[in-house]
Amino acid sequence: MEEKQMNAESQMQDKQDKHQELITELKQQAMQIKKITDSIRKRRPIVIEFSGSPKSGKTTSINSLMQFLKKNEFSVKVIHESASVCPVVDKQSPMFNIWTACDSIKSLVGIIEEERNRYDVIIIDRGIFDALCWFEWLKALEKIEEEMYTKTTGFLTMERFVKYIDIVFVMTAEPEKSIEREYFSLLTDVRGSIMNEEVLHSYLEAIKITLKEKEVLFNKVCRIDTTESNQDEVGKEVTENTLNVLKGLFLEKVGYFTPDKNFYDIFEHRAWVQWEDFKETEIKFAQREGVEKDRTVIQVIPIATFTDGNKVLVVKKQENAVGDESQEKNKVLAYVGGHIREEDRIRNGENDFLSMCRAALCREIEEELGISVNFGKVKPAFIYIQDKTNSERHLAVCFRKEIKATTKLRMTSNELVGNKGKSRSGKFVEYTQLKEGELDSWSRTLLNNYYSIELKDGEQITFFY
Repeated sequence: MEEKQMNAESQMQDKQDKHQELITELKQQAMQIKKITDSIRKRRPIVIEFSGSPKSGKTTSINSLMQFLKKNEFSVKVIHESASVCPVVDKQSPMFNIWTACDSIKSLVGIIEEERNRYDVIIIDRGIFDALCWFEWLKALEKIEEEMYTKTTGFLTMERFVKYIDIVFVMTAEPEKSIEREYFSLLTDVRGSIMNEEVLHSYLEAIKITLKEKEVLFNKVCRIDTTESNQDEVGKEVTENTLNVLKGLFLEKVGYFTPDKNFYDIFEHRAWVQWEDFKETEIKFAQREGVEKDRTVIQVIPIATFTDGNKVLVVKKQENAVGDESQEKNKVLAYVGGHIREEDRIRNGENDFLSMCRAALCREIEEELGISVNFGKVKPAFIYIQDKTNSERHLAVCFRKEIKATTKLRMTSNELVGNKGKSRSGKFVEYTQLKEGELDSWSRTLLNNYYSIELKDGEQITFFY
């Protein structure tokens, strides 16, 4: 008896030791990533969705991940599932799923639009992917019309929505295990409308179909079968994947290309080239730090200039937001924009050069100015200036757009000087108020070519009509 007790105590100690080793390992990873996040400007939070079958461990995993991140000084927001407060009584009605899906999207969009700089991580308990699984299940049961299924799932999988979600954890468990977990602490064995073997089997099949048909639309999907796994194993997989995505977001991958002779021939005697004269090139992605150091490649920078008649929107970057070699440092810019990032790949459409430039620019403008702009029909021009400066390693893809000077901008990022007080940054300025010495080379080039104005004698602007 004494030997059995000693063995039990030894096994318990081993379990505790392994648990502590896991905590130490994950904590070290979190500390490394936190050091990175504290040293750079926060652009947006990563968004994690938990989806899957009932009693597969989603709630426990969410709570565990949330506590881990908070204990390691990451700011976290959890969007809880709203099924329990849904006014639709019938859980097998399409309207039940529509209500919960829209409520989840409403909450996510609200946070992304208004509080993007407040959080490092947003966790969604049942979101877009989960809604797609339930619609697939309803379709199999013939509880939803084909037209309603097609239009609703098309709405949910719009690039505008799915691009927000960085990782989806799809957690499943065999129906028998789910039932066992559900009734373990209950004094009844009466099955519910969802918690019964037949429904759970059919729902698992719906998850498989959704994964097969819709997984490609999402940035990253992790499948976790918890049937035979303990909580430490599940927690480790969830936490490590989250930390890797978080690290990848901050150690961003940016778009670049390797120039050939044709590229240099195009820009040999000019800095401005129309869309029709430019040959599209294949964009590759690598971590920004490495790309910045590689002098054999050119980084692609989509930019937009906004005008309202005889006024142009100007901005100025924060001093710590640009390097000493940048042409933008301490200059007034007649454009906004930034790098193409790997997240700008179009997952629900064509992945061509122009589409990625437009996607990147729309994202940048939302992040920097807080407004949405459609560049769907706008063809860009290109600026490449060979002046033995940092400009030679960047190609500007320049879009021109007319918007009203009264457009309300929400400049909440740390990238640009805000549009408050006497600052001209984030305000529309008449061309005559701009001087050559305060403008960067891209601004001078686009002012000349888009607005038919040219700088003269290093000071005032001269107009050419």
